Order: sequence, then C-alpha cells, then structure tokens
Amino acid sequence: GKVVPRQAKRQPLYELSSAWPPGGSQQQQQQQQLPAEKLVSAGNQDELSPVATIGAPINRNPSTITLESGADANSRQAATLSAIAPYQEAALKGLQWRCASYLEGGAPQQILANALGTYNGQRLLLQHRPVLIRGQNLATCKLANMDNKAGAGCCADIAQHTEQQHINGGASEKPTNTVNQQTQPLRQQERCITVLCSPAHCNRFYATDNSKNLPGSYYHLRRPETSQLQMTFSDWLSSWQTWRHSKLLLQADICTWKIQSPVGEAAQQPSPASQPSITLWPNQSLAPHLPQLLQTVHAKAVAVPIGTTPQAGFAANSLLGLLDWQQLHQLLEAGQWCSQGRLQLLAGGRDALMPARYETSDRVICQVAGHQRLLLLPPELGFKGLYPYPVAHPYDKYSCVDWEEPELDHWPAAAQVKGLVCELHPGDTLIVPASWFVHTQLQQPACVALVLLLQPNPSKSLSPAGLLMQLSRMVEVWVTAEVGPANVRKWLMVSSEGVTTVLL
Repeated sequence: GKVVPRQAKRQPLYELSSAWPPGGSQQQQQQQQLPAEKLVSAGNQDELSPVATIGAPINRNPSTITLESGADANSRQAATLSAIAPYQEAALKGLQWRCASYLEGGAPQQILANALGTYNGQRLLLQHRPVLIRGQNLATCKLANMDNKAGAGCCADIAQHTEQQHINGGASEKPTNTVNQQTQPLRQQERCITVLCSPAHCNRFYATDNSKNLPGSYYHLRRPETSQLQMTFSDWLSSWQTWRHSKLLLQADICTWKIQSPVGEAAQQPSPASQPSITLWPNQSLAPHLPQLLQTVHAKAVAVPIGTTPQAGFAANSLLGLLDWQQLHQLLEAGQWCSQGRLQLLAGGRDALMPARYETSDRVICQVAGHQRLLLLPPELGFKGLYPYPVAHPYDKYSCVDWEEPELDHWPAAAQVKGLVCELHPGDTLIVPASWFVHTQLQQPACVALVLLLQPNPSKSLSPAGLLMQLSRMVEVWVTAEVGPANVRKWLMVSSEGVTTVLL
C-alpha cells in the first residue's frame, strides 16, 4: 500500500550563471557573439542545447539568472537580458509532459461562451463528458502586485529559514533579520492553512487523507510521499516562489456558496430584486487574506450579497469579485446543476504534478493565471485500467498507476487506457463531470486557478460508469464500517473472488 517516490526522468534546465568564465573557451566566445534568437533556437530546441553548453545545471526555476562580475560585466549584461526572454519562452515550450505519450487519445469538446444557451451548447453540457469553454472569463480576477503588498509575508531570508527548518526538523537557528514589528501582530492573528509540500526533485503532490491513515490499518502509510505543512497564508505567499529544496502547492477551500433565484413577483419585474442573490460562507483562514494574491479586474454588480455572520460579512463582500456570478448562474441552469457548492483555490509552481484523481461531484475549473495541462480519463476505465485506490486507503480517489512511467507488468490493463488532453489558459473554463480522473501538470512559475465543486443534483442522473463508481464506493464504505480498517482488505479480496459471506 505504500507509494515509493522516485525522481521522474525529465530534461534538466539550465541558465547563465557565474560558472561561465569571462575568458571562456573559444567555443563559448563564439556562442557569446550569437544573436539572441540563435542562442536559444539553434540545435535541438527541446533540450536547449546551446544554453546547456554555456551554462551550469541549477534548480528548475528558469526565471532567475546570475550575471558575472568583472570588467566586461556591463557589456555582457545587455546580451544576457536580451537572451533571457526568448529563453524563458523556449523553456516553457520545451517543458516535458509528465505523462506517457500513448495515453493521449484526443481533446475534449470545445464551445464558445455565447453558445451556452443554444441547443447544441446545452446538449454538450448534459452528455457527462468534459467541455472546454474558451475565453469565458468566468473568473473576474488576476494576480495582485505582491511585491508592493505591505505585510504580505516574510522576507526571502526568513522564507529560506522556514524551508531549512522544515528539512532539518526544526533544528536550524533563528535568522538575524526579523519581520517588521508592525506586521507581527497581524501575522500572529492569522489562522493556519494546510499546504502540500514535496521534494523539489519530485515536485509531485498527493493530498493524503489523514483521517484514513490510521495505525493498525492495512493501508497505513508511515511516511506519505507528500507532507502537509501548517502555515499562515502570508507565510505561504512568501515561500511558494522562493523555496529551492522543496516545492509547495496550495489547494484549499475559499468558501461555500449558494445562488438563490428570485421567486414570485420579484422574478417578473426587471429590477435589482429580480437578479439572483448569493450567500457566501467564507473560510476565515484564507478568505480575508486572499486580496494579497488576487485582485478584481472587471467584476459585475450582483444583487443582494449576503454574509452569514457579522464577522464573515467583510470577507464575503470581498469574495464576490472573484467570479462572474450571473454568468455562473446561467451556466448552472444550462447544465441542470445544483446552484451551490464549494469554491477552492489552486496555486502552485512550474512543473508541479497532481497525479490522476477523481471527485464524486462535478467540477468547474476557471484558469486565472499561468497555464496548466490536463489529462482527462473517463470513468468507463475506472476498473478496466485506472486501478483506483480502495476507499479505506489514505490515497482514496487516486489511481494506483504512475502515469509518468506506467509499470505495465504490474498494471497490465493500463496499456489500453486512452484519455483526453487539453491546456487551460487564463480566461478558459473546463467542466469536468464526476468520476472523471484528472492528471494535472502546472506549466508556469505562478499558476493559479479557481475550482468550483458543485453539489450533486438529485434530479440529474449520473452516467452508467459514474453510477458504478459511486456504488462501488458505497459498498467499500459499508464493508469498512462493518469489519474495521484493519480487516477491510481481507473482505474486499473475498468479495472480489465472488465468495458469498455473511458479515453480520
């Protein structure tokens, strides 16, 4: 039951560094005189071979460079700055797709935002298949200017100290530079959130269900591959781009929401009262501090915003600008979804991988910043090649197969799996039905998305494959409750062999 982490086979990235000597070899001096476009595009563009010959291998963040010092530093600085822009673009294009190539079997259906109300648009939304909406701009926010935010987090040396303290188990000394005294009381009032932490060489994130990782259980994981850190939002904001040996991923609830349509005479009159009203229940550990990361750009007015409590009122009003709620309400009505659910924040760094995982509810992914690439695997292959973990396992809802390098000898049916591949850009919206596995790779240093998890609608039927996945979960939950976590695997094996047994 233990997933052994291993380093994925990916091409190393390089940058211009101080290891490049001023005198250099004749080959290096010739490459120095090349134009910027030839410096990057010559040779094999995927491997960035010209840069590899003049640079030194470093960390996997291509956005920082180190200029040499010396008499000719000024002349070299102009050439370096002119070369770094196309180099970054080529590095992003050459980012290796962390997924086996044979899995790509097409792309999801695409539709324009203005066609959602048409017959074809509604037909696509009701087919229980992923739908990609280009340029919908359902998320009405963008990344804030975090450099000018007062009290946005610790300085760089404190962030590096926090990482070193995590690696050494809290044995490192305190840094000499401390946080501004005016920001300390504000930071002390913040509540902690759970942040996923992975070694930089792996950069792969499993959200372990700690409630199922019980000592004595057959599926107990002594050391999960991904650790979970408790830190404030400000600490995470100052660390997710600066940590070198470890990488961070934030996937946390912002709020729960509910859209209520007007009824009676108010719905027939063209007035603000005829607009839908929104009720928000903010997560006080995250929602009040979210303006440090996201700011509203072109939000539309919404009728009757409601905060459930006086303490939550300010946070609820600030969250109304994250989404175009009227457009969301129209989308939910077109797809016959329930107008309530949870709003999550997904934020991570370049090349972060979230292995294939499914949800029991429909999802709406709104890309805010950066790009991400997704592999969508249908529930029809749930028990025919995807090999989901048992419900009692801490990696519940994940696939047992490592889709970067599938071990077909151990998982033979995985050789027949085919999925849909798509890329999300800012302004795009992807609808993922329940029980579809999603294998996600973030492709830029600052990748942020808002994810809506829709509450299931009792009047809307599931697909046959999705219904089978749900029934399987119900059986496993019942078996776990009857025999206990320590014996659940035994009874699952008995039931898989078709042996009739009385549990009660």
